[in-house]
Amino acid sequence: MDIWQWTYQAERELRETGHERLADLMDELPSAACDDNHAKVDAMVPEALALAKKQNNRWIEVFIRHWDLQSRVLRRREVADALPDALKLIDLCHQKDTEECPQSICAVQDLANCYAQQDGLGYAEERINVSLETLKRISPAWPCYICIGSEYVNALLDSNKHEQALEKIEEMKQQASLAGTGLNGHELCFSEARALIETGKIEQALQLISKADNSGGGEHFRNMKENYLAFIYALLKNEEQSFSHLPDWSTVIKTASLLPIWVSTVIELVNNNSLDNNWLVDQKLLQAAQKLNDAGNYRDAFYIAQKRALLAINRNQKNTATQSLLFLNNQTDFLFRDCGAAQEIEDLTVKVSSLPEPETISFGAEGDQLNNLSDFPLERLEQLKEGYAKHSQSAFLLLELVKVYKALDRHDEARQKLEEFLIEFPESPDVICEFSNLVGNTEFLHQIASTTKDPQILAIILSEVADIHRHNNEPELAMQAFDEILKHFPKSERDLVRAQNLAIRSENFARALTYNQRLKAITEENNGYRWDSLVIHSALGRWKEVRNEANNMGMSVDLGENEIREFWEIIRLKVTSDEHTYIVHARRTGPVTARILEVSSFDDPCLVNSEFVFNPAPLNQLSEKDDDGDDVDCEGYSTYLYEVISSIRAPNYRTVVIDGFIPEEGMNKTIERLEEADVDVQVRSGSDYALETEEGQKSAIYAYLYVPEAVTDKDLSGLLTRLSREERYKLIWPKLALAADQSDLAEKMIRYADEYDIYLD
Repeated sequence: MDIWQWTYQAERELRETGHERLADLMDELPSAACDDNHAKVDAMVPEALALAKKQNNRWIEVFIRHWDLQSRVLRRREVADALPDALKLIDLCHQKDTEECPQSICAVQDLANCYAQQDGLGYAEERINVSLETLKRISPAWPCYICIGSEYVNALLDSNKHEQALEKIEEMKQQASLAGTGLNGHELCFSEARALIETGKIEQALQLISKADNSGGGEHFRNMKENYLAFIYALLKNEEQSFSHLPDWSTVIKTASLLPIWVSTVIELVNNNSLDNNWLVDQKLLQAAQKLNDAGNYRDAFYIAQKRALLAINRNQKNTATQSLLFLNNQTDFLFRDCGAAQEIEDLTVKVSSLPEPETISFGAEGDQLNNLSDFPLERLEQLKEGYAKHSQSAFLLLELVKVYKALDRHDEARQKLEEFLIEFPESPDVICEFSNLVGNTEFLHQIASTTKDPQILAIILSEVADIHRHNNEPELAMQAFDEILKHFPKSERDLVRAQNLAIRSENFARALTYNQRLKAITEENNGYRWDSLVIHSALGRWKEVRNEANNMGMSVDLGENEIREFWEIIRLKVTSDEHTYIVHARRTGPVTARILEVSSFDDPCLVNSEFVFNPAPLNQLSEKDDDGDDVDCEGYSTYLYEVISSIRAPNYRTVVIDGFIPEEGMNKTIERLEEADVDVQVRSGSDYALETEEGQKSAIYAYLYVPEAVTDKDLSGLLTRLSREERYKLIWPKLALAADQSDLAEKMIRYADEYDIYLD
C-alpha cells in the first residue's frame, strides 16, 4: 500500500481545478515538519485546514491534522496542547468518509506518541496493547506497519524490556524484507540503537547509526543522528568525536525531542571529566527540564531534574539540589503511574539533607565581595539576597539581584523588587531604566514621576515612558512624553531629534515640522536636519519650501511652487507593504522623491508610477569595484538603495504578462501601440529570446504590461487580439483572458503554450 499515492492525485486535481494554494500546502507541510521548520508548519496549518474544509475534503483534513501532530508531538513534544487534538483526530478517522484514508492509521501513532511523550514508562502497558492491536489490522507491506511497530518497540524499551525490543526489531526487519519494503533509513534505527546501548552492545550501536541515512527524514533525522553519535562516542569515552557530533544547544532547545539524548550525552561527558560540572551545564539542564515540563513531557522532565540534582549534590550545592527536589515532587502529580518515582525522590532527599549549608559571604553596599560569589545562579541568588537584606538601599546590589532573577526566568520577583525599591527611592536612574526594560509599565513610571521634583530624574522617567510607547507602536503617547520633557528642557537636541524621527516614522509630518524647526533654530547649519526638512516638506507637499531648502543646500532646483518633477538618476527603493518588503528600481524626481519604474517580480504588488518620499540616508554604500572598475555595493549593485517613508500618490496599476512570437521589427510597434493606450511595457526577455518551432527558432518576447485602472481587462485583451491579428503575431495572455471572461481564448492559449513549451506563470 502506498500511503502517498492518493495525495499526489489529490494535489493534481486541486491544481487542475484552480486550487493551487491548497496543493502547495499539502506538498510543503511534510517537508517543513521533517526539517524542524515548525514556525512554517504553524503558519501553514490554519490556512490549509480552512481551505480543506472549504473543499469539503475530509481526507485532506486528516492528512493536514496528522502532519501538524507530527511536528507538534514527535518533534516538539508539545503534548499538553496536542493531546486533545490527537483525540479529535482519532474521532475524525473513525467516520465513514475517512476510515479508508491511509493516514487514519497514522492517527493511532500520533495518539500513542502523545502518551509516550507524556509518561512513556507510566503508559507503557497501554501503548503495548494499542500497538499490538493495530499491527494485527495492517500488512507489513504498509509504511504504517513500521511506524506502529516503532511505537511498540519504544514502549518495550520504556518498560526496560530491551532484549524483547531487539527481537521485535529483527522480526520487523524480516517481515519488511519479505514485503519488499525494508527498514533502511527509518527512525526505528534510533530505537534499535537505544536497545543495543542498554544491552551493552555499544559498538554495534555505533555501526548502526553511522550507516543510518534517510534523505526524506530532513533536518530532524540528521540532527537526531548527530545526537546519537555524540552519545555513543561519549559512552566509548571518545571525547573529541562526541563533541564534534554534539548538536548546538540553540538547535536542540527549539526541538524538544532532541533534548533527552542531548542531556544524556552531557551527563556522560561530565561523568567522564570531559566537561566541567559548571553553572552552564546546570542552566541547560534546568532549561531542558522546564521546556519538557511546559510541553507536557513529565517523565522525561523528571529524569532530567533528577540528573541535575545529582550533579548539584556532587558540587555540594544544597540550594540547587533542593530546588531540583521541589521540581521532582511537583512532577509526581502529573505522572500516570509512579513507577519508582517516589523512591527516587526519597533517596535524593537523604543525600541533599547531608550536604553542608551554603557559605555566607559578607559584603558592603557596593558589592565589594562580588567576585567571591558563586557562578551558579541559585547559589548566587541566596548570597545576594542575604547581602541585599543588610543593604536594602543599595541600587547596585538590587540590580545584581535582578540579573540573577532574570537568568532564572523569575521575572515577577524581579519586578516586585524593582517596584519596592522605586517606591522608597524614586530618584534612582539605573533602577528606573531596568524597570522600564523589564516591565514596561508606564502607569507605575508616571506614579514615580509624580513623586520627584528633580527635572533631570523626571526627564529620565519620561524618556523611558516614551520608549515603552514607541515599542508598543503608540507614537502619539510617546510624543506626548517627549513634549513633557521639552517643557522642562526646551533645547534638548537629543529629545527633539527622537521626537522628530518618531513623528516622521508615524507619518505625522505636521508635528515633525514643528520639531524640525526647533532643531534648526538651536543648531548651526546642520545639514542632517535640513535633509529631514526636505523629507517633511515633500511629504506635506510644500514644494516651494523644498525648492528653497534644496537650493540653500547647493542643489540646482528651479524656484517656484509646483511639484518637483526632475529627471535624476536611477535608484532602488525598499518598499514595505502588509509586512512584506519589495526592492524596486525607481527614477529620482527630486531631492527625496522618486517614481517607481517596475515590479521586481510578477507576484509582487504593481507599484509602477507610484511616487514616494524616501529617507535620503542610503541603506548601502558603493564602496567596492566591479570587474569594469565601476563603483558597486557589496551585492554588486551600482545603484543606491533608500527606504520609503511615505506615499505621494499610488495609481492603481496591475501587472499582465504576455509571451510568444513576435518579429523584431514588430516589437517597437507593439510597444508604441500599447503605450498609446496608457499601458507601460517592460520587456523582461533578452534580445536573444526565441521559441522553437518546426521551422527553427523564431524571435519572441516576454514582457510585463503595467495596466492603469481605467483600462479594463476586456479592452486590453481586445487590443492585444487586434495587434496579433493585424501583425500576425502569436502572443498569449491566458490569465488576462480568464480575467476578461474569455475562457475559450484562454484555453486556446494554454494549448498553444504546451505546444511551444512556453512557461506559464
